[in-house]
Formats: sequence, C-alpha cells, structure tokens
Amino acid sequence: MLLANVVANVLRFNVCIDTNGCLDSSLAPLLRFLFHLMGNKMQHLSISADSVQILDYFTYKAVRTVLNQLYEMNPTQYRWLYNYVASNEHGYGKRFIRNLVKDKQDLAERVMVTRLHLYGKWVKKCDHTEMYERISDQNLELMRERLMETVIWPSDDTNTEVVG
Repeated sequence: MLLANVVANVLRFNVCIDTNGCLDSSLAPLLRFLFHLMGNKMQHLSISADSVQILDYFTYKAVRTVLNQLYEMNPTQYRWLYNYVASNEHGYGKRFIRNLVKDKQDLAERVMVTRLHLYGKWVKKCDHTEMYERISDQNLELMRERLMETVIWPSDDTNTEVVG
C-alpha cells in the first residue's frame, strides 16, 4: 500500500522525463527503486494498478516526443496528431492507443515504439545496488536520530551528590 501511494505521488508531481529519456536527477533514485520493486513483482496487487499509471505516463511522454519530432519534420501530421490529442477525452491509456491505431496506424506505431524506447533508456539508468545501499543507510540514520530523541540522558545535576 505504501508503494502505491509513493507511485501516485510521483505521478501527481509530473516526473520530468524529457524527449531524450533523461530523468529529473532529484527523483531518479526514487524512480529507480520503484522500478526495481516492479521488476521483482513485489507487492503484486498494489503495483498492477500503478503499473498502468506508469505505462500511461510513458505513453504521454512518447506522444509528446513524437509531436516534437513531427513539428520539425512533418507539419501536416503534427497538426493532425496535435488536434487528435487535444480532442482526446480518454487520457493516454490503452484506449488512446487503440483509437489512434484505428485512425492513423503509422502514428500509433511510432508512439508505441517511442514509448518502449523511452522506457528502455530509463530502465538502463537504474542502479539497484546503489539504491539499496542508499535506502539502507538512510534507514539506519533515521533510526539513530529517533533513538537519540527517545533516550533520556541524565543531567549533570542528578549525578552530583552532596557529601556532608
């Protein structure tokens, strides 16, 4: 359940993956960790719904990438795809691709290939060992901080006895 909330928050804040597939460096460690978990199929039930959101996000980024390419190379197709996206009421999910295939198969295939390419570049940048170590170190640091907060240290006054 925690993973579902984290993924939802990452998506809510519009993670930056540019047309070259580069991640916003401040969010890269979190996203690497999430995909590591997804790759191992941990917490299967909560990840399946989140996987759809992530897939939709990559579809969105692929559409944006294709639009950028078409803007420079094929203004006619750019206008058509731009208008199609603007009139789209169904988000960027499976239904979007299915309808795009029916209307313009060549553009739909280009979006699907671009989506897969962006995801592939993104996954290659993951360093699971580094992320595991960072999480482990941070957990240890947080537990130390909590221990320091909860320990009652004797004050200097209580240790001094009056001899006399």
